[in-house]
Amino acid sequence: MALVAHAGGGLQQGDYSNSREALDQSLANGFKLFELDFIWTSDGELAIGHDWTEEYRYWNRLGWGDWLASFYVDAPSSQRFAASTPDFGFTRLSPDTLLDWLRTNPGQIVTDFKTNNLEGLALIASQAPDLQHRFIPQIYALPEYHAVRELGYEEIIFTTYRLPPTAALFSQIDTLDVFAVTVPADAVTDTARLIANNRIFTHTINAPGTLPAAGYYTDCLVPAVS
Repeated sequence: MALVAHAGGGLQQGDYSNSREALDQSLANGFKLFELDFIWTSDGELAIGHDWTEEYRYWNRLGWGDWLASFYVDAPSSQRFAASTPDFGFTRLSPDTLLDWLRTNPGQIVTDFKTNNLEGLALIASQAPDLQHRFIPQIYALPEYHAVRELGYEEIIFTTYRLPPTAALFSQIDTLDVFAVTVPADAVTDTARLIANNRIFTHTINAPGTLPAAGYYTDCLVPAVS
């Protein structure tokens, strides 16, 4: 069974940190797949984080103006984001520092772009062609498959949390050459299991034996020692 470190992996202080410390801990625990969340600043710069509301406020020490603004605006500017201080002493990842981490550590990054998926994947491909094979993009709709293939990505995960889990959808997905098909835990039904070759991953699973699947996204499970 494959395990994917969700948002870099859970820490004692909580989940969804997408931090350097989360990656380091997951790597030390034997993970080879690390899911990270990608979002955009208001001025169009790529950032690593889950959202600009709850998780942003939790993992960053904000001035009162930024804290208040996070309730009412979609995203800060890249300058304001850089000026906020990561909480708990953790190290915020950026696209550049993530690439540096990949150059000195093994493993693959599973991407979760909250918006503008194709634009973000194109940016990664253009900025780090030597590391493109270390990224496994998640796609969210059937038309994205061929576009991501044309960008040069070798492995793709089709994640279905934004789509209704119908038999027709899974029949179409099953014709694609994908690394895995990710299905939310509450949507792993007989319909989802129409996918051939046991390629179903599910999320987020934090207790062993919860659901039969080929892989779990997890905050706290760790790979078995071989």
